[in-house]
Amino acid sequence: MANNFIPLDSYRTVQVLSQTTVQDVQYVSAVTTGHGLGFAYPVPIDSWLADQGAALLGEIATELEDIWGHGQVYSSTPSQDIDANGLLQDYIDVTVYYVRPGLPNLYGTVSIPAAMFTSDVGEFGSIISAQGGTVTTPNDMVAAEYARLAQIAGG
Repeated sequence: MANNFIPLDSYRTVQVLSQTTVQDVQYVSAVTTGHGLGFAYPVPIDSWLADQGAALLGEIATELEDIWGHGQVYSSTPSQDIDANGLLQDYIDVTVYYVRPGLPNLYGTVSIPAAMFTSDVGEFGSIISAQGGTVTTPNDMVAAEYARLAQIAGG
């Protein structure tokens, strides 16, 4: 759904997928129209030129708004890091909050691979959490961070 995000910037670049595989992409940064949640994603150039990038970006925006709807997400922003193979990986850093009545809120950030927000999750179908358990969806990752903050707050 193309009307659920606003593109902020884009540029053409190359995405390295493995030691021997690259693809041309249009790297797009955007925010959701509902709550201004930030994200960025490399759209394959063939999809971009065929005017099909909006569907992929709309899918990410829909998923971000869905996790915001659970009442635990404060904001999100795109980020990148190096994965275990030494390749650049796109993430969406989601800030989670826990309300403590009469005290300041607690905040934590969970970095979710951006590909987990698309229907083509590929190798990111499940992520192993720092606590050793398997977390399978962005919602699960947000819920785990919320539970961690609640435990810190004594709740």
